[in-house]
Amino acid sequence: MTFPHSMSLLIILEQIYRIENIKKNT
Repeated sequence: MTFPHSMSLLIILEQIYRIENIKKNT
């Protein structure tokens, strides 16, 4: 299955957001 490019970007942004939150929490 192929996903829209925008969907991939959203997933990537979500991952980055989580990483940034982890950095702030520690």
